[in-house]
Amino acid sequence: MQDIPLAEQQFCLFEGAAAWLVPTVWKTKEQGEVRAVHQCGAIHSALNAAAKGMGLTLMPCYFADPDPRVAHISDPFENLDMQLWVVTHPDLRNSSKVRAMMTYLYDEMGSRADLWGGRSRRTASSNLIPRDDW
Repeated sequence: MQDIPLAEQQFCLFEGAAAWLVPTVWKTKEQGEVRAVHQCGAIHSALNAAAKGMGLTLMPCYFADPDPRVAHISDPFENLDMQLWVVTHPDLRNSSKVRAMMTYLYDEMGSRADLWGGRSRRTASSNLIPRDDW
């Protein structure tokens, strides 16, 4: 696996994921779709296929990190980092129930920041692909 560039690896992808890896891995979405040995509409299916060794996969850290069958092969891709917004109608913003929910979400998300940010698990395995080799 180390001798094969990331763009030439086999991938297990859920629908639409190939486009997210342009230009990080591939120059076009079509190049990614050619490398996909498994494509599906369910993120669980892509994770299970990768865990069985069918290929690499792109997963949100909060989804894949708790699964002991899979490991990081790189740091999270910074260009795929997303923000989470909690939106409410202006008239409800100061409602005690809405404020309680927002406080709860803020506290819970903050307590799991390492999981959401891809810092909860790092694997120093010999089969990892160093980022410099891509």
